[in-house]
Amino acid sequence: MKRRQVLGGVAGAVALSMGGCLGSAREEYPWPVVEEESLDGWERLSERTDEYDVSYRGIDALSVHERGHTYDYVELRESVADLTDEEIDRSLARFGVSRLTLEGIGRRLATPERLVDDAMRGVESRFESRGIESVERVDPVEPLPEVDGEIVEYRGETAVPSFSREISAYSLSTTIGFDEGSLDTEGVFAVWKPEDDTAYVAGGMYPAEGALESFVPDTGGFDVASALGLEVDPAEFRAEIVALIEATG
Repeated sequence: MKRRQVLGGVAGAVALSMGGCLGSAREEYPWPVVEEESLDGWERLSERTDEYDVSYRGIDALSVHERGHTYDYVELRESVADLTDEEIDRSLARFGVSRLTLEGIGRRLATPERLVDDAMRGVESRFESRGIESVERVDPVEPLPEVDGEIVEYRGETAVPSFSREISAYSLSTTIGFDEGSLDTEGVFAVWKPEDDTAYVAGGMYPAEGALESFVPDTGGFDVASALGLEVDPAEFRAEIVALIEATG
């Protein structure tokens, strides 16, 4: 089993890029459960297992057994892929959740306040692996999940390639070129611990206000965003992410 040197080192608890088994967590350690009705429109992409020891002042104080899932909002991914002729075929709205089973004398010391920084560093490293850049923590804004723990808010950018697309609307047809650029991204995450032996980390990222429309070129009055169906409501995505966090247990 792997070892971590400090109790604050409970890292990598949830990822937007959970991509398969990263450890050997035994069958008896439970998976996180998200209420099925809250997952309408979300498709499970991958799962993750891991286990490691955490030491505190030279003592093996905690064993962490982690299991998690990652979900993608399929309709958005497929719509953008279709609109860009597969030039952009990636998850643009994603939810990740992990359940940590804690064992050992250090369970009570592993509070959400101690877990959050290293857990979020794990999240941030996975942002980078998924092409989300310039990630920074910002002050949380409403609505926030109602959990007894720590809340973290993010802003970032997702790079997009250049591409062209023929568009028809209002009896007009034209080919529009889209320059290489970036989409603003935002997200919210929570870390909470309902029991001494159980902690959760859950949250997600989604396009920010006007993000998809922002790279649409000026065509002198031709409403490209409407023609492409690029109107995306980030408030709805945030509400869904908050609901998914609250539906986790």
